Amino acid sequence: SQIVVAVAGKYEYILKMAGRGVAPNLRFSFTDHDFGPCFTVVPGQPPHRETVVLRVSNQDPHAHLSLDCTLPRNKVLVVDCGPRVLAPGEHVEVALHFTPREIQDYAFAVPFLINGVSTVNVAVKGRGVSARLELVQPTQAGCNFGQVREGDDAVRHIQVINRSARALGFELVD
Repeated sequence: SQIVVAVAGKYEYILKMAGRGVAPNLRFSFTDHDFGPCFTVVPGQPPHRETVVLRVSNQDPHAHLSLDCTLPRNKVLVVDCGPRVLAPGEHVEVALHFTPREIQDYAFAVPFLINGVSTVNVAVKGRGVSARLELVQPTQAGCNFGQVREGDDAVRHIQVINRSARALGFELVD
């Protein structure tokens, strides 16, 4: 780029300018993550949150770099990252907690502000699903063992099926 500067209206100087900008040398372990199907919060139960850890490393051998997550606070995606400065070679582990509240698809662009100037967005998505464990035969909702002699064993088999969009553990409690 070339600029002409006039001084006192009669002296002209030609200034040639050159420069180069570089992005801060921070390495993110990932820039997108899909939590996939996750169970929604059931009223009266503690929320079940899914967590992933993002590792951010300062790869610049000479400069300290500041990092801050500027995602507005919400109940579905919580990012454990306050403002901090990373020394050369230093890293930080940032936990992202996903707790879907509704049965729907979620997508977030999580902005990380670097040195107060540039932004790196980490794309995070997931889906809220309900837990659906059902009887294969609804008529087996009541199980009658009939008369059983003392000391004898009686066995009845009841099949259940997981109709959820993800694996579901369960426990039978007497």
